[in-house]
Amino acid sequence: MITVARPKLLRVGYWGTIVVARPQGLLVDQDGMSGFGYQHRWLRDLGDGWQLLETSGWNDPPDLLGPCGAVVASTGHPVFAAYVSDGDCAVMCTAVPGVVGSLTHLWDTSGPCGGVPASA
Repeated sequence: MITVARPKLLRVGYWGTIVVARPQGLLVDQDGMSGFGYQHRWLRDLGDGWQLLETSGWNDPPDLLGPCGAVVASTGHPVFAAYVSDGDCAVMCTAVPGVVGSLTHLWDTSGPCGGVPASA
């Protein structure tokens, strides 16, 4: 009997921060945006004044409270932000004028956040 070893699959996930807001002008120019990460990769128009920005970089924050508060104060409109860690988990924050919500953490239940799945 011949046994063939199964190759381990390389998992490549998404790393970065996603910010959705409704600014006057460009989202990248709003106060507080530097708190979401230094490398702005994509800026998309979502219609009706809403924009989506993706950032990446070694210093993208897992703590989104300060940047969300600064952007909502700058725009006067709601803000949604999520830091995604390798597609395994996400930390999310929302803010509306006058209130910054608490952080919400979603994770892949098959393994630890940011780690290798338990079955690997």
